[in-house]
Amino acid sequence: MNTPQDPPSMTLRRRLRRLIVIFVIFFVLPLILIPFGFGFTSMFGLLHPPCADGGTPDAYGVDFREISIPAPGGGSYRGFYMAGDPASYRGEATIIVPPAYAGGRGAMLEEASLLVKAGYNILMYEGRICAGKTLSLGYRDVEDIGAALDYLRANPEGFRVDMSRIALHGYSSAGAASTMAMARYPEVRGAVAEGGYHNLNELMGIGTPANVLHGIMQVGSLSAYRLFTGDDPAVLDPFGALEHIPPRGLFLVYGSKESTLPGAERQLARLLEVDPEAFTALWVPQDADHGTYVRTAGAAEFTRQMTGFYDCALFDRCDAWRQEWAGKP
Repeated sequence: MNTPQDPPSMTLRRRLRRLIVIFVIFFVLPLILIPFGFGFTSMFGLLHPPCADGGTPDAYGVDFREISIPAPGGGSYRGFYMAGDPASYRGEATIIVPPAYAGGRGAMLEEASLLVKAGYNILMYEGRICAGKTLSLGYRDVEDIGAALDYLRANPEGFRVDMSRIALHGYSSAGAASTMAMARYPEVRGAVAEGGYHNLNELMGIGTPANVLHGIMQVGSLSAYRLFTGDDPAVLDPFGALEHIPPRGLFLVYGSKESTLPGAERQLARLLEVDPEAFTALWVPQDADHGTYVRTAGAAEFTRQMTGFYDCALFDRCDAWRQEWAGKP
């Protein structure tokens, strides 16, 4: 019995469909999935680093108390409280040093120890990843700064706290978080923001891919950020927070070798656009890179710059600040 033969045109169509399916499976899908997966896994790695806990203040010759700060959403953050000089006016002020990225409660001790030796009270606490929470690259850290403010307001340990003299000192992602926290918490009198970013989407080129594959990678990164944080990366926008900061002070610190320095210059220009008399400045230690400000400028110069700002922001003692920055952009 003869089997009916398909017309040649139908056979050709089947072969073409088969070739299209093979082409899609072996060529098109990899072109999509590989860059998407690369972007997704890169963001996953960025959001899940190991905790870099750091040391303890006694390694810097500073007395301290271990504290526990109730965390938003449950749990707590381990921290340090270091008392300043009770005989000095600076001992009335408290500077909160938020953790940067995966930093633990001791990750910023080099700079914090200089501030406490200058006379200020210092509060530090561990980063989100060290407490088993999701890293956010700065946005959720603003809530954590709010938790530190609540802790100082409740003052369960009976520390010397004047809530009218609170400032922030943030580095990298904590610098960005400190800028955004200034906009959210009006009780913060001033902040130092070191080496942060002005807008993470813009910094990463989100929305302006160099080519199609780069665009697919960006979709992977955005998907991972939204999946693991529950937020959109568009919230990482210190630049957008600047209009809510003046007349309070924001001191930007970026090394001359930092790739994010142009973003800092834009932030300075924006602050002066919001308020031509804005209490702000951009200090650029020459030859400094990300996080090497003390090492490059020297401890004495770093301390001089910081005390000039904090004395003005917290006590209206502005002679040193004006002498340093009067007439400078």
